[in-house]
Amino acid sequence: MEKLILSLWLQPPVLFSCRLLFFYYFFVFICQTLRFMAFTMETKWRLSLRFIVPIVGMAIFGCNPSSPTDRLNESESQPTGQVLPKSFVAPLPTNMEFDIFTTAQGLCSNTILHLFQDKKGFLWVGTDAGINCYDGYTFRQYRHEENDPHSLPDNNIHEIGEDSQGDIWVFTSKGLWQLDPRSGKSAIWYDSLIFSQLSTSNNKMTIDQKDRAWISCTDSLTYFDIPTKRFVRLPEFGGWVHQKDDSGLVAFVSHSRTGDTLERRKVLLINEADISIETVHDTTYSTVFPPNRGLRYNAGTFDGEGNFWGGRQDGYLQKFDFKTRQWTFLSIPPSVGPFHFGSIRSIIFSKSHRSFLLGGYGGLHCFLLDSAAQSRIIRYRHEETNPKSLPVIVVSSVLEDRTGNIWAGTSGGGLCRYAPSLQKFKVFHNNPCNTASLPDKRVEAVHFDQMGWLWAGTAKGLSVLLDPQKQTLKSFYNVPNSNYTSMNNNWIRSIARDSATGRLLLGYWGDLPNMFDLKTEQFLPLEIANFDKTTWYKTRMPFTTTVIADNKGSVFFGNWGGWVYQYELSSKKFTCHGWEAMEDAKKMGVESGLLTVAYPDRSGVVWFGTDENKGGLVAFDLSKNKAPTLFVLPDRIEQMPDRNAIRCYLPDPEDSTKMPTAVIRTIFEDSKERLWIGSATGLHWLKDRQAGIFQNYGLREGLPDEFVQSIIEDDGGRLWLGTNNGLCCFDPETGRALANFDANDGLPGNQFSPNASAKGKSGELAFGTTEGLCLFHPDSLTRNETVPPVEITDFLVNGAPSARKDGLVELSHFEKTSK
Repeated sequence: MEKLILSLWLQPPVLFSCRLLFFYYFFVFICQTLRFMAFTMETKWRLSLRFIVPIVGMAIFGCNPSSPTDRLNESESQPTGQVLPKSFVAPLPTNMEFDIFTTAQGLCSNTILHLFQDKKGFLWVGTDAGINCYDGYTFRQYRHEENDPHSLPDNNIHEIGEDSQGDIWVFTSKGLWQLDPRSGKSAIWYDSLIFSQLSTSNNKMTIDQKDRAWISCTDSLTYFDIPTKRFVRLPEFGGWVHQKDDSGLVAFVSHSRTGDTLERRKVLLINEADISIETVHDTTYSTVFPPNRGLRYNAGTFDGEGNFWGGRQDGYLQKFDFKTRQWTFLSIPPSVGPFHFGSIRSIIFSKSHRSFLLGGYGGLHCFLLDSAAQSRIIRYRHEETNPKSLPVIVVSSVLEDRTGNIWAGTSGGGLCRYAPSLQKFKVFHNNPCNTASLPDKRVEAVHFDQMGWLWAGTAKGLSVLLDPQKQTLKSFYNVPNSNYTSMNNNWIRSIARDSATGRLLLGYWGDLPNMFDLKTEQFLPLEIANFDKTTWYKTRMPFTTTVIADNKGSVFFGNWGGWVYQYELSSKKFTCHGWEAMEDAKKMGVESGLLTVAYPDRSGVVWFGTDENKGGLVAFDLSKNKAPTLFVLPDRIEQMPDRNAIRCYLPDPEDSTKMPTAVIRTIFEDSKERLWIGSATGLHWLKDRQAGIFQNYGLREGLPDEFVQSIIEDDGGRLWLGTNNGLCCFDPETGRALANFDANDGLPGNQFSPNASAKGKSGELAFGTTEGLCLFHPDSLTRNETVPPVEITDFLVNGAPSARKDGLVELSHFEKTSK
């Protein structure tokens, strides 16, 4: 009775009357409120009853109850759709950049029919002209050979699978082809009765956990028992589209025409253990009126929750719930329409992104399962002006490999790969034909300003990244004869910030530093109260290697000639610290005048690094003396520093507790006040500053290269090292590298620039390299925990592939001794 009353309550006439009543009481509520202050207390109590009624009316009628059409519709008469969570999850970008593989790279054909990845990670590509095995470097071809009875029986490939022993099985119209990839031996298995019943299209094969290869036939369910090498027909069932789920069940969707206007569909579920077949759905549908015209399913997949999703020939996407045993149309915005997909030929479900990837005559589509209706579909089509788009419109097969790469096989356009790992690094290059790109490929300075904008200094100009998503860059250049109103020159070596004014402090190679006002976008000369430009050039040529600000209102300019200038932002005065004229430093063995880096730590100690083994690591403790520095005057240097304020750490390759070299590129103090030094021999942690004891890290600890150019710390306490051979994520707690990345992972290049690293407010990291600018967030770089097996796919002798016989390679005497 309660359900009946509720169903009547939600009917349109009743709902309309209730809403009219609600608006009436709401109007009365407003009128009575205006007269409220004129009533007595007694009247207020009487009026309270009048307030209760409209409030209750608002509670009951103010909401808009969901209609039955908003819930799961178990009928197929209309594609009504499905209620989904409102959370939006965008698993893939709106614009994929594909790498295209064609016959030029070794494919048998540019028409791809099926994609499969085996247990070892190799990608098998079925075409209309044979099979390719891709090992990440080359494509190996397998074709039908007229004179070889064990070769591929037919070059037109339907499907590819793998059994428990690692053998590859290929389904063709002329038989099943078995290939042992290890020995190269192959065999053909054929049954004339079964293969004569194959469909002209939509031929499928699935190998279950019992090594049974289920294949599609028009009049029966058929499987090939691999252990016994025999075909088995189940004539009482007809199978068309089938898919295996993670629990070891095989689902079949069959169709049979019962008349000109009727079509029968069955859903069968097969238990692999005892081959028990259960008919979970058996219904006859009318095919006269849309959308029920063309009910055949070309492709299907499971979503990991026990639901089967079918991609239909007419472009509809439907779900079959094995619990309710009903089909449901997916809600698609009217502006898109079901035919937006075209005829669906391939469908996969990505668990990590909770989305479907559909390939068909309408291109490649991403259907977001948990997003709002108006933003559920991402469409990828061919674009004439974009060489990284799909080469053609027809996508016949889609696959997501175990590393997260998306593969799309096209009809005539070759094989396409989208590598998400390569897209996690935002890379900015120099393009001479594009004025909005970086001025130069070599980025030697990076800095995040207080607004979060990323600045990049190159040898040919200064750039700021205004929009990381659109990769919008704005550049600034030196204007000759501008009287210091523009950049002093185009070669930017380092960038820092005045925390009081927000202005940028720029260090140049071969000129005075100056400032940049972010609000007015004007370059301002650096105000110097104690000497002028002539004095600067007379004391030392200004080849700035480092500009860094401390937390006490000072900026330190490191100079290649061996001087470090301390600039007080409040007094506008320069003070020069140098060790060429310091007898104490010379006695300690520091004779190098080539300074590469200056770094002030939190305690007030300024650290200097050199570029040759005559130098070392030098520390000035500015807190021990009010004036422990050198003052530069126009014609002389005055006041030697306190000898207790200077400490030198010299290299010693024979002592494991010392740094092996004095070629220092970068210095960094982490959040736990540990001092790290990057040098030509690795990463070094100064464990004991008084005793000068270092902990050294190199190739044994997993670093990709021993030349560490830059260091920065992320929000998780991990160190990121820019080296001469890629980027390293280093765990200071364990003393081991967590992961390494190089150009193959999407970096602009493998060689990083000295001291060119910075961290933004949101935790994103920026690095300058010799090939461009790199921006990323550490949390977006997921580690692949799967250890790939080692498989030798080829053996080269003097640069040429060597013939192998039974897996063995024989070398002649000359081949053994030649290089």
